[in-house]
Amino acid sequence: MKVIINPTLPLHIDKNHDGIRLGNLPVTGKIIEGIDKNLIFLLKQCIKPVDVNKLINLCVLESRIDRQNINETVNCLLNERYLVDYSDYCDILHNELFNRQVLFFSMFNSFSKATSMIKVMKEKRIVILGVGAIGCNVANQLIKAGINKLTLVDSDTVEYTNLHRQLLFKNSDVGSLKTDAAKRNLLEVNLNADIKTINIYINNEDNLEPIIKECDLVLCTMDKPTRNIVNNVCVRNDKSILFAGFSEYVGMIGPFIIPHKTACLKCIDSSINKNINKNINDMSINSDRIIPSFGPLCNCIASIATSEIIKYISGFTDSKLIGSTLMVDLINFKMELTPWHKNNECTICSK
Repeated sequence: MKVIINPTLPLHIDKNHDGIRLGNLPVTGKIIEGIDKNLIFLLKQCIKPVDVNKLINLCVLESRIDRQNINETVNCLLNERYLVDYSDYCDILHNELFNRQVLFFSMFNSFSKATSMIKVMKEKRIVILGVGAIGCNVANQLIKAGINKLTLVDSDTVEYTNLHRQLLFKNSDVGSLKTDAAKRNLLEVNLNADIKTINIYINNEDNLEPIIKECDLVLCTMDKPTRNIVNNVCVRNDKSILFAGFSEYVGMIGPFIIPHKTACLKCIDSSINKNINKNINDMSINSDRIIPSFGPLCNCIASIATSEIIKYISGFTDSKLIGSTLMVDLINFKMELTPWHKNNECTICSK
């Protein structure tokens, strides 16, 4: 077997403090302190691929340390992923389309496990409710990331005013159903993708239920009253849901609901209603206004939502959004993560 210093991360040697760090930043890097010159010598032999037996022989000659101790050191460095199997690394590079993403996954997992995650993603189906500013951008990113099965649900057509923020659509798509235009453009990215389109307005539980039966996760970017319908149907069918949207200049990603494990939308609404000042009874009087929208905010929301979906589906790392909502103020660069608590007496998720 040939080994090499883990090529997914830079390896730094701090000669002044006798330490090494795998990773550019102290926050993200793995650190070993109190190293000696023999370990530094060993690592420098692994800048390029080297046979393990040859490496051990070189280190024995250099340090006069016995073979068993050096072999144990090499195994320890392999376990901690300072060193990796060079053949596993080469196998990843053969997949030109996804090798950079697999390398990213491998920062948290072994090469073999990271590779298998792409295969897992390919078999999962995501339902996207709302193919607008957030939904179409999530669909685009998911297809490019290796999600091969999408169900797109929307009832609108592409309008000229959509184009500044709905990056999946082009001038030639104006007038087309959003679901049809999205599918057409996504198939240009991945001709073999399995994309179902449903041109329907979700206004009751009966027309949503058959749509989500065979999926692995639902992304909902639609507004009320659809959100409550989506919550009820998904909880009843044990389907995970991620909500995403924005209000003015604040993006909202979440809640990310895992039925019967986290708070559902009904739990959250009940909690919020308890804390609302009962003396306040305001109501919008201009609800028919044109809603402002900013492309970069929509893209930011879509990217975070996509990242959380990929984390959840692939398992390359834990989603920090499960059971919570993330608020992103793009103007003032403020973020707030709010965890929600399950109501054990909830009429929807505690049945």
